[in-house]
Amino acid sequence: MKYKSGILVALLDEYEKALNEYVEVISQLGCEEKFCKIVDTQTKDEDCRSVQTIARHVIDSGYYYAEFIRKRLNLDLGNVPKKESFAATTFNCIQEMGEMFIYTEDTFKDRMDMNDQQLESAVMKTSWGTIYDIEQLMEHAIVHILRHRRQIERFRVSALE
Repeated sequence: MKYKSGILVALLDEYEKALNEYVEVISQLGCEEKFCKIVDTQTKDEDCRSVQTIARHVIDSGYYYAEFIRKRLNLDLGNVPKKESFAATTFNCIQEMGEMFIYTEDTFKDRMDMNDQQLESAVMKTSWGTIYDIEQLMEHAIVHILRHRRQIERFRVSALE
């Protein structure tokens, strides 16, 4: 079997793997009541109160990362749905995760052969003040999903079972 190679290919493979693991955790909830239930009543972060609010945040962030890269590369942003419409149900969440991944993939569709130097020279300052190149921002995007997957797994153990 011949594998595709390249930095962006590897990053997108790991991004997709993280998304699939995230979707699997959400799929295991079993009902909409658990998806929407406010679990963390103490947090000041509105994006982290329920599986649904976390899902909205993860989808919105995924689009944000891809938009940020598109702007840096002077690419068309396309049509990105508004955050309020994300993850109305578990089914919507899973579907929208896939759409967000396709949007991210399309960001790189004609750029999969970018080398280290090209990736490192595309530097961006995020809205939270961190400066990333494309590779670093994609790595952040992957870990962001993994952290929220872990958060939902902990919700399941503590309050949703």
